Amino acid sequence: MSATTAGMAPDVSPPGGVHLRIATIGNVDAGKSTLVGCLSRNIADDGRGKARSMVFHHKHELETGRTSAVATELMGFDGAKALAVDAKASRAKIWQSVHEHADKTVTFIDLCGHEKVGGVTRGAGGRQRQAAFPSLCSCVC
Repeated sequence: MSATTAGMAPDVSPPGGVHLRIATIGNVDAGKSTLVGCLSRNIADDGRGKARSMVFHHKHELETGRTSAVATELMGFDGAKALAVDAKASRAKIWQSVHEHADKTVTFIDLCGHEKVGGVTRGAGGRQRQAAFPSLCSCVC
């Protein structure tokens, strides 16, 4: 099983390029997954969870609207322009396309906000080095 299929982000630094890791932190229902979905898929949210559904990995996340697993999404840039992606494409296809065409990449690390799954966020470092060593954190309030 590859790192991507296991839900973990591989090293995606473009050759000779720049890579930034941004972890989103904040309280439950603050909009972390929505923000990550909007940015990484280059879409506007519809007010009913369209953007955050692009970030979720599990059926129960879609049903409850709450993240229960650390999720990573990739965004790429060619110069100063964000790469266009097919919002409906699989993560694997998007990541492959970004890796092939980007000279700069950003990995968004969507951390859980609900206290019931706080251990997932606190324990992310052992399973996902990007969550343990983000370039910066974004607090979504």
